[in-house]
Amino acid sequence: MPPYLPFLEALGSYIRLTPADRLREQTGPIAGVLSGLFPELIQKLGDVPASPPILPEQAKLRLFEAITQFIQIVSDETPVVLILDDLHWAESATCELLTFLARNLRGMPVFILGAYRLDEATSNTGLQRTIYELNRLRVMTTFTLKPLPTTALLQMAMHEVNGLCAASVGDALFAHSEGNPFFAEELLRAWVEVDAFTHLNGAWQLQQDSTTALPSSIASAIQHRLAHQPQQTQEVLYTASIIGQTFDVALLAHLCLQPVEVIEALLEAAVRAHLIQPTGDGTFAFQHYSIREVLHAGVGAVRRQQLHAAIGHWLEANLRGPLAQQAAVLALHFAQSGDHDKAIGYTLQAATQAMSAYAFEEAAHSYQSALTQMPSDHAQRGEVLMGLGQAHMLTGHERDPVTTFEAARAWFKYNGDGLASARAAHQRGLALWRLEDLPAARAAFEMALSTLKLEPAREAVQVGIDLGSLLAVSLHQQQEGIGHVRRALNLAHQLEEPRLMASSQRALGNLLVRANKLSEGIPLLEQALALASSEDDFAEAVECCANLSLAWAWSGDFNRANQIGEQWEGFAKHSNDRYQLRHTYAMRAMGHIVCGRWAQAEASLDKAQHIAENLASADPTAVVTVIRGVLAFYRGQFSAAEVLFEEASQVFRSFGPGAVIWYLGLVGASQALQGNRAEASACADELEALLQVLPAGTMPTAEPTAHLVTIALALNDGVRLTRYYAMLNAFRGQYHDAVIDRLLGCAELALGDLDAAQHSLARAEAFTRRQDAKPELAQTLAAQAELAHKQGAVATALDKQSQALTLFQLLGNTFEANRTRTLFTQLGSPSTQLPAGLSAREAEVLRLLAQGHNNRAIAQTLLLSEKTVANHITHIFTILSVENRAGATAFAVRQGLA
Repeated sequence: MPPYLPFLEALGSYIRLTPADRLREQTGPIAGVLSGLFPELIQKLGDVPASPPILPEQAKLRLFEAITQFIQIVSDETPVVLILDDLHWAESATCELLTFLARNLRGMPVFILGAYRLDEATSNTGLQRTIYELNRLRVMTTFTLKPLPTTALLQMAMHEVNGLCAASVGDALFAHSEGNPFFAEELLRAWVEVDAFTHLNGAWQLQQDSTTALPSSIASAIQHRLAHQPQQTQEVLYTASIIGQTFDVALLAHLCLQPVEVIEALLEAAVRAHLIQPTGDGTFAFQHYSIREVLHAGVGAVRRQQLHAAIGHWLEANLRGPLAQQAAVLALHFAQSGDHDKAIGYTLQAATQAMSAYAFEEAAHSYQSALTQMPSDHAQRGEVLMGLGQAHMLTGHERDPVTTFEAARAWFKYNGDGLASARAAHQRGLALWRLEDLPAARAAFEMALSTLKLEPAREAVQVGIDLGSLLAVSLHQQQEGIGHVRRALNLAHQLEEPRLMASSQRALGNLLVRANKLSEGIPLLEQALALASSEDDFAEAVECCANLSLAWAWSGDFNRANQIGEQWEGFAKHSNDRYQLRHTYAMRAMGHIVCGRWAQAEASLDKAQHIAENLASADPTAVVTVIRGVLAFYRGQFSAAEVLFEEASQVFRSFGPGAVIWYLGLVGASQALQGNRAEASACADELEALLQVLPAGTMPTAEPTAHLVTIALALNDGVRLTRYYAMLNAFRGQYHDAVIDRLLGCAELALGDLDAAQHSLARAEAFTRRQDAKPELAQTLAAQAELAHKQGAVATALDKQSQALTLFQLLGNTFEANRTRTLFTQLGSPSTQLPAGLSAREAEVLRLLAQGHNNRAIAQTLLLSEKTVANHITHIFTILSVENRAGATAFAVRQGLA
């Protein structure tokens, strides 16, 4: 059956019955996405804009989102009820869509009623996963239909005979049917047909000998009733059972070599006997699946094969709807008929249709079925193996794609098709890379390239890109990797293919950026984005934006990073690409955090969270969790940040060291700032060990090194700080979860190099003011205050401290505000450094007084009570020998305190 069949039937019927104008309003921009699954849309609306191509995993989510949005729009006008029967037979794609809808339609006037048989549902792993998830989400209410009691069975009997029945009738029904409604119904009809009832004492009763020959099972009950049908009707029903649960009367007439009117007349008796029921449009359906099973089993093997062949040929000649949606049915009939050539052809069409509908499990099943039917020398065997490998890759299988692509490579090589052999080797390399079998993946890519040298082709560009990326990113052989991608770019230029040029420019630019060659990499990324945009290659454009946004952020140009982020979001929305939208919202949230816009950051994170929760991978949700942790960290809420960072790190650990290394240091930094020395030190040790395998000075080491410096500063660990400082120098002028010049300046300050600290912190201040990065500016000002204090520049120290304090209070960072406020007290600054014997606190009060602030404003700025401020001012007047604020202000100006 086609993937999503229950939804195709329910929503397809709605589309066919809805006026075109109304349907056009309801589908709007998602019509192109929906039309791939519901061709009725094109029939009703005419041509609809095609959806931009994106990766299959993302396209599947886009389809699910579109169906959800369509149902939501319909439900805005009228409540929607979806009835899905026989879910125990549902394929994986239907189960996935059902789960997605249930998760995303909560709160909508939509009711989904699904029915399944418990005994058969246990063998359907897809349905079992869906049931588990729906229960976890608390959106599923289960009603188990128990056997009917005697009283209910007695009511069924009275309805059947249209009169009062003795209680013994109900007892007999229960004894033989065990409360099974269908079996009880079949028994009743059998009794009526054999005149087993007699009317005594005002009620219908069973004759005493009538139960001695009762059917012992549902099958025998059905056979018992079939035997009482006219012989011609029986023959017609046997033939109909080969067609399917639902059958077309025209097809049945063709098989029986009778006019349609004759067949309809013969079926009337079966309708009256409740064996079948009309469903409209010249079709009938068996009243129960068991009826069809009994009839199907009664057809001999030879006759069954003949009928399947005739059915297949009739369906070919009388297709209703697109061939793709009938391919699975045609494949089934021709396979049963023994016509393997036709069966293989239609099986492959069914596989193609399943892939286009993103039903990858069903596609893999069809490809496997085709392989089973075809001989080893079949001309299409190699392509079928390639299709099976792709389907396995998309279903998340582990070793299967590697084995399948190797079989395809060997088959193509044996048959002398070098280009196809190279393609198979390339795909095998990608499968091995996913398994982290890096040496084998490299060998597979090199094999593909070697083959393609004999047959130069555009495929060599993509293989070169993948080999170069594998070497540079995963095997840390950057120069060799960059060389492969440069050659791929040169070949793309020779081929004069803009899309290949954009792809290779983006890959090379990204590798150069990762190698910390921002000035070389960013222009290539900008060129790739411009080229992809001009070609309307939205999939490539979003990848360019993803790389470019990060590159500009690392380089410290948040404004340009934000501009790219807006383009990125636009491309993602145009493509209906939820994977990329999650990234764009997450990156926009980081941009807001860096600038201290907490409310906007939380709004972007909420959008990213909503999307991430509906993605199959745990990675998107973990990334959102990290950024929520960064938000808490920037606000001085280190305990909350640690919990979030630890939660996300556990997810990234499962992906391997290459993933967790980016985030582990955040856990340690949060611990260190809370004073948890042992935990923070252990985290730093683990992070250092992970860094040892990475090339020094490259971007994957930048954020971990910044985290290590933060940990060492918080722990006041000079030994660690000296070691980490040398590592961090490679990233001067950049931003990696912190302004690097600020971290370097703080390290220099802690290590006693005050001149170097002054220059680094000055650069950090210029950077943060230029980018309006308020949280980092506050940290920089606090460090400058400490530096000025050590240099004896009291007025400068007070000014920087006051500015930092004002910013921390504006940002709601109580932790840093308190730390800044007590800075001079913690340093134990001698009072002789301040004029007239003023204390550091009194100097703060005097400076604010001289700036024209009243007592309340001073109290709010310094987080003091007004009474305490008044006491400070009285004491200041006394030691300065002045009588009022004007005199105190004049003194502050003369002494450089204001």
